[in-house]
Amino acid sequence: MKANYLLPNYFKKIGWILFLPSLIFGVLTLFMDIESSWLNFNMFAIWSEGFFEDDIFLSFIKNNITD
Repeated sequence: MKANYLLPNYFKKIGWILFLPSLIFGVLTLFMDIESSWLNFNMFAIWSEGFFEDDIFLSFIKNNITD
């Protein structure tokens, strides 16, 4: 019994289209510390330590996902 678990070849183009912009954005974020304001989301935090603030346990905080 022959099992073929490979995706069709046209998914390779879609993969490259997704990969190249995300690679460029990832390198810019890594080396230039770019934080876009549109990437601020409410994230679930188990524990958050604030600077001169109280510690927050099991709540949602506003955070940039490029951190």
